[in-house]
Amino acid sequence: MHDSFATTVLADAAYRGYTELCVILLSSLPPADRLKPILFENITALHLSADMGCTNTVSGILNCLTADQKLQLLFTHDSDGQTALHYAAKGRLTKTAKTMLDNLTPDQPRKLLSALNNISKTASQGAVFKETRETLKYYRRQAEYRLNYH
Repeated sequence: MHDSFATTVLADAAYRGYTELCVILLSSLPPADRLKPILFENITALHLSADMGCTNTVSGILNCLTADQKLQLLFTHDSDGQTALHYAAKGRLTKTAKTMLDNLTPDQPRKLLSALNNISKTASQGAVFKETRETLKYYRRQAEYRLNYH
């Protein structure tokens, strides 16, 4: 599959929430190449899925990747410095945000929750919806507890 074609199809599928198509496209590539069509022009398929609240697609994309690739993708910033978690938080998409955080090892959510965008805001600070803000704060407290007491 040609890289630019795969990238375009994957981006469109991610944006529209076509989980099965995203999984098929990614699974057809060797594991070492699975990030290539996801990372493009400072925005990723994960950003697009998160922005649209396509929780199943977010999960499907992450499940196709190795632990290191998941980490790289979750920590990818767009041109405004926003991670996919920022997109989910500002869009009132609590379930989508939880899905991303649940894909991290116990010591990693604190780092992702501390990631700043270009105007020095974390995803939690950019969250519009109280439930989303409280959920992100809960994950942060859990991460701090694990860091300090385990």
